[in-house]
This record gives sequence, structure tokens and C-alpha cells, in this order.
Amino acid sequence: MSTSEPSLAEALWDPKYTIHDIFDIGSSELTRPYLPGAPTYLATIDLAYLAFIYYIGPKFMKDRKPYDLKGTIRIYNLINIVINSVWFTLAFYYSNFIYDCWMCRKSEIPDYLIISAGLWYMCLKIFDLLDTIFFVLRKKSNQLTFLHVSHHAIMPFTAWFATKYAPVVTTALTPILNSFVHMVMYTYYYKVSKGVELSWIKQYITIMQLVQFVIITAHAAHLMLMPSCDYPKWFASIELAHGLFFIYTFSGFYRNAYSKRNNQSVSVETNDRTTEICTIKQD
Repeated sequence: MSTSEPSLAEALWDPKYTIHDIFDIGSSELTRPYLPGAPTYLATIDLAYLAFIYYIGPKFMKDRKPYDLKGTIRIYNLINIVINSVWFTLAFYYSNFIYDCWMCRKSEIPDYLIISAGLWYMCLKIFDLLDTIFFVLRKKSNQLTFLHVSHHAIMPFTAWFATKYAPVVTTALTPILNSFVHMVMYTYYYKVSKGVELSWIKQYITIMQLVQFVIITAHAAHLMLMPSCDYPKWFASIELAHGLFFIYTFSGFYRNAYSKRNNQSVSVETNDRTTEICTIKQD
């Protein structure tokens, strides 16, 4: 934050500061040209997303047959496999195999590459919203769970805040883990859509997702307790809350799907086959 900037409390009470001025307080000067002001465009996208899946889409599909999107979804899966694989491989390597993320070390990676990676990741999370759009067009309203919708709606904002306020390699841990999980998941969905039997892996994918959030939570707590780390503590606390929220929701989902005391499982149609899996990415 530059010395000419007001504090957040001052800006909130002073009418001369707009919402965009307020969101710029404390942000990185490097990212302001790319992510100026408030994330109004993301809010617009999210509102349009929610309006479509809960009102416009169901109304449009009311008297129509479900669309056959098998080919479209297979292409969508392949695109996600490629993008997530490339993102994970490059970020994993340049973060010194996530050691720099964990130890809050300053990376030698040029700032513009870190910012570019953050922007690409944000665009990828926007692209993920198509998951839910496909559900609506295929009349799979049972798959519009709170976990699925909340995760998809939150992730673009998470990427935006991370890139705007903390464009450093430390922030990359969450998207590195997330891109790896999505790489595995979309590979699973694509293989199943082609008729490959992979039912044995379903439970392990959910476990992998839970482990991801446990690591994210531990990382956030580690940053908050590390006195030598100048990473924004307020953002680490958001990361901590984010991890705990999804540990709670995924744990409940896992118990419902795989508990020995509950023989019922979550049935999810994946492309052109029906499979049972406890994940948020249910194509």
C-alpha cells in the first residue's frame, strides 16, 4: 500500500472514495492495470450464472427435451485436461515443487509471469461454470447441489482476490493443488464417457479432494503463524476459512456416499454412462 492511500476504515466512511477506490486499497500496484477496482464483471457473470441455472435455464427447458451434449462435454473434458495439466506442470516446477509456496519464499519468477498465471487461472474458473450450464441443458437439476453451485460461484472470486492482492508464488499452492485434482477428475470423466470401467477410483477421487483442502488449510495456518512471512495475514485467514468450509462440506458428502451405515450412494450421470461418485465436478 502506498503512503498516499487512506486506510480501509477511512475510505469506507469518506464519500469521495468509490467502491473501485476501496477495492484498490492494499492491492498490488503490479496488478492494478489488469484488475482495476472492484470485481464488478465477475459479480455480473456470477449473477447471470445463478439466474440461468435457477430461473432462465429451467424456464427455457420446461417444455423441451434434454439436449444430447455427449460430444460437447467430451471436448470440454479434453480442454480441461490439457489446460489443467499445463498449468499444474509449469506452476509445480517453477514453485520449486511447491517448496517456495510452503516456505513463503520470494521466487525468481518474473512478476508478469505470476500475474499472467493468476489471470489464466481465473479465466479457467470462469470456464468451469459451463459444468452447471450443461446440467441445466440436460435437465439434471438433481446435480445442482449447494456444494456444486457454491464452489463454482466462489472460485473465480478467489482467483481474482489472490491475483490482485497477493501476486506471489506463495499464493500458487491452492491453484496448483486444484489444477492437479481437476486434471485427474476430468481424465476420469472422459475415460468413463468412452466406456472404460473405473468404478474403483471413485472413492479415491473424493479422498484426494479432501486431502487438497486439508493441505490448503494447513498452509494458511502455517503462513499466519510464520513471523518471517510478509504474506497478507488477512488473505491467509480467508484461505483458512475457505479450506475449513470445504473440509466440512466434503466430509458430509463423503459420509453420505461411502458410510458403511448408509448403503445409499450419490448417483451421478457422467456423459453417456451413470456412475456413482462423491465429487463436486459431476459431468
